[in-house]
Amino acid sequence: MASLYEEFKPSRGGKYVDRRFRGSPEERAAKLAASTTLYVGNLAFYTSEDQLWTAFSRFGEVKRVIMGLDRNLKTPCGFCFVEYYRREDAQNAIWIINGVKVDDRLIRADWDVGFEPGRQYGRGRSGGQVRDDVRSTYDAGRGGYGKAAVEGYGARNGMQLWGPAGEPDAMRDDEGPGRKRGREEEPMVTDAPEDIQKRRIFRRGGNR
Repeated sequence: MASLYEEFKPSRGGKYVDRRFRGSPEERAAKLAASTTLYVGNLAFYTSEDQLWTAFSRFGEVKRVIMGLDRNLKTPCGFCFVEYYRREDAQNAIWIINGVKVDDRLIRADWDVGFEPGRQYGRGRSGGQVRDDVRSTYDAGRGGYGKAAVEGYGARNGMQLWGPAGEPDAMRDDEGPGRKRGREEEPMVTDAPEDIQKRRIFRRGGNR
């Protein structure tokens, strides 16, 4: 996998929230403050675990990468969890890689409370992510047209999409509450350390 270098302003991450976290807001805040785990979203379905290991290992030793899977097909469905050994390495990854392109897509890296078995599976009605159930546009990196366009269900015809646990998920992004994430959304500007100013862009293919 080739790496390309471009100047970007660092970012602190987005506003990802696991809506199924069962603890109190205080418990969630405490877990996030001590976390070494990142949620990474907006991945292409064909982005591999090896690519993600290579990209995130540039910021420190990675403990494990857990790929998000379609719960029916058991194939990658556009997100993952990355766990580091040290929190400062995870923080550097958020500062630098959030908003960087992997396989020509702007990815999102946010703090996570910690991976638990079962969270690797998509929560959409079709088995993948909710965003791909309700999407009516074409996205080559995420299986083409969304299920709402292909199968005719979703918000357009008044149906509500439900996750496997039974809570309504219609028109909500898996990556956070009520936040729509586009491919070309600009990274946010933050006060990252001065030595963290270059972002690496990872793409399939050669250098440009």
